Amino acid sequence: MEQNLDTLVNRIYEDGLQKARKEAESITSAAREEADQILSRARQDADEILKKAKSDSDYMRQSTESELSMATGQAMSKLRTQIVSILSDRVLSGATKEAALDPQFVKEVIIELSKQWKEDGPVSLELTLPEAMRSKLDGSFESAIKKELDGLKIEFADIEAGFQVQKKDSSFQLDFTDRSLQSLMRPYLRKVTVERFFADNEK
Repeated sequence: MEQNLDTLVNRIYEDGLQKARKEAESITSAAREEADQILSRARQDADEILKKAKSDSDYMRQSTESELSMATGQAMSKLRTQIVSILSDRVLSGATKEAALDPQFVKEVIIELSKQWKEDGPVSLELTLPEAMRSKLDGSFESAIKKELDGLKIEFADIEAGFQVQKKDSSFQLDFTDRSLQSLMRPYLRKVTVERFFADNEK
């Protein structure tokens, strides 16, 4: 009787032990499976985060490079415009003023104008010269002009350089002052300056 009781107790113990082991193994297996799933999701999340970070980084780099390139282009264009403007103005300010104060230049221009006007019949003109030219003119200057243009009146006024021609009793006036000559020649000179100084850079 006692032996049967011991056997029963041992079997119950073994059965309980096996059951506990199976439950433990099941719990362990489930835990491992869940851990693997968690790890897999974590890796996927990490990959997504890395991909997004790389994508954002590439976008920011491209945007920055594009903005820098645009800013550089705008700066170079502005600098080029300033250089062309400075060069053109310096050349013009000296050259036009010198030419506009040269009696020979003024005489040739006026004579050429008078030839054109004479084709339309007699005309009376008023020629206004800068006061600075008064001392540079001699009798040959006036006689050479009046030879081509009889009805010409020469006056001196407070203009820096060049001259103005106006029909008497009319508002029609041609302005050949140094500033007007600069305005007339500036677009052409700027074009030439760009072609000479920047042509190599644009090839």
